[in-house]
Amino acid sequence: MTARYSLAEKAAAKRIGYTVALRSTRISPEWLADFRRVCVDGWRAEARANRKEVRRLAAHAETYDAWVADGRLVARAIAREQRREARS
Repeated sequence: MTARYSLAEKAAAKRIGYTVALRSTRISPEWLADFRRVCVDGWRAEARANRKEVRRLAAHAETYDAWVADGRLVARAIAREQRREARS
């Protein structure tokens, strides 16, 4: 079964540097858990820390917020495809 990702999901993966994840037809559940834990949670924590220095790091905080959103989108897309594959 081939994974189907939307253009938005592919663009989000490209922005955060995870395009290789969407090329694979099978991604292990462990990879997805690690991706969420390390990347998404890490970006979220960094965005929170950066917001404390908003005046100096406003642009960076917005960038990290965008990366968190992109990371969530990619993680949801991969999880959806894993569920779809498990059903078939």
